[in-house]
Amino acid sequence: MWFRVDDGFTEHPKLAKAADALGGQLAFDRCVAVWLEAGVYSSRNLTDGFIPDRIAARFQCRQAVDVLVALTVSGLVDREDGGFRLHDWHDYQP
Repeated sequence: MWFRVDDGFTEHPKLAKAADALGGQLAFDRCVAVWLEAGVYSSRNLTDGFIPDRIAARFQCRQAVDVLVALTVSGLVDREDGGFRLHDWHDYQP
């Protein structure tokens, strides 16, 4: 499986906003890693962009749920009952 990622993703202002909420360059790297892992998980498991809390807690990045919350604050991820959903998944994914 695969999913689409805009080639300007790492320059997106929403990503910078999420990283600022967590603090520093390491936070930026964590935001990118967690967003990508969420996308890969969603694509591989055909979840339409949804990541259950129990799955997010097992992501490779430390404190991935905290990162997802920061991505929610920035608008890249939406919070839903029981988990998170990548914002506008259906607009950009086949």
